[in-house]
Amino acid sequence: MRSGTAHLLENRAALCFPRRYDSRRGSIIQHTTMTQQPMPAVLEGSTVPGAKKAEKVSAEPYMCRICFEETEEVSELVAPCSCIGTQQYVHFKCLRTWQERVLASSGRADGSDDRAVMCSVCRTKYSVPPPHPAWRRRLMSSLRSFGGALCIGLIAFGLTGPPWPHLALMLLLLLGTRSHGLLVTAALLLGSLLAAMHARGLRLVVRQDGFGRLGMVLIRHGARVEGLAPGVLLVASEELHNTMFRQSVVLLYRHSAAGASGIVLTVPLEPRRLNDYGPGDPERHPALSHFVGGPVGMASPGARALERVLLHNVPALGAAFAVPVNGTGQQVFVSEQASEMARELTSGGWQPRVLRMYHGIASWAEGQLEGEVRGGSWGFCPARLEDLTADPASLWRRLVASPALQWL
Repeated sequence: MRSGTAHLLENRAALCFPRRYDSRRGSIIQHTTMTQQPMPAVLEGSTVPGAKKAEKVSAEPYMCRICFEETEEVSELVAPCSCIGTQQYVHFKCLRTWQERVLASSGRADGSDDRAVMCSVCRTKYSVPPPHPAWRRRLMSSLRSFGGALCIGLIAFGLTGPPWPHLALMLLLLLGTRSHGLLVTAALLLGSLLAAMHARGLRLVVRQDGFGRLGMVLIRHGARVEGLAPGVLLVASEELHNTMFRQSVVLLYRHSAAGASGIVLTVPLEPRRLNDYGPGDPERHPALSHFVGGPVGMASPGARALERVLLHNVPALGAAFAVPVNGTGQQVFVSEQASEMARELTSGGWQPRVLRMYHGIASWAEGQLEGEVRGGSWGFCPARLEDLTADPASLWRRLVASPALQWL
């Protein structure tokens, strides 16, 4: 057991040691090395052999490196780094206030700053860790990180093709940012989702709707379907019941590796949509029937359709697309110069069996139609001439019951 005199000597000597902040314990502890000569270790009245009467020892005052306040009690200060001399000591409160201000002015997405962690003079880490940011700051930092990851994901999802260039792009963006944690996790999740979607034949592509607005559309991407070619009728399944293709039949007039185009045969155009055309326009000719051809470039209130095609069966005039029907070499023709072709057909004494104008078209990106057919959205069968002139209200029901209709 230590004597009372030894205990007093130990307490008296402790004042001569600077203090450090123990981040593991969350408390301030004494240094283990002396920073100046200790005060005499013997008190007045001590019975220790060789003891002398204690004399008053003068000491230079200590100073805080931030507020420059001087004190003779080193116990009021901490030594947070390896600096010596006038840079050695600081008030714990002063250091904490300075760290908070540095973090508040940080321009990083995660709110961190090296100045709050490391001494700029001796380049060692402070034994006093910076305070944790308030929950609002942490929330805003997380939202910024998530927003950045979401933007990266949208850029990658908006591009078509294999996912590997997109993953490489995200990796480069991640390496170039100083944000961590949530950003990295979210970006990796989005990249994994992109690869999984690509492996299952799904794509997110940027498309333009009938009103000229850009949007992102989820499409199915599939391999080639045998029998899918110009001259085929696409018959909508019940899966499309809640879309604009509900109980619709589409004549496919263009199909290639770049995509496909067709016209819907089952949706007549409302007569009021023709009010924008004058009495002398060929569109007002009584022999011409009008239909909504599809969502791409379709007519809007007060505006004409951006995409219009004319369907006829006059071989002498021809057109941009010759579509086989009946499987006997007979053809119908689809012209993208709808107004000019309509004027020629209605004023040239021709008597076409088929004469229809379609406002808007249906269009599919590369591989999209094949994916939708394989996914069960469409059945298909060869087109016949009588299908092109049939009552649109009953055409879908008749084809659904036809033994010629194929489903994958």
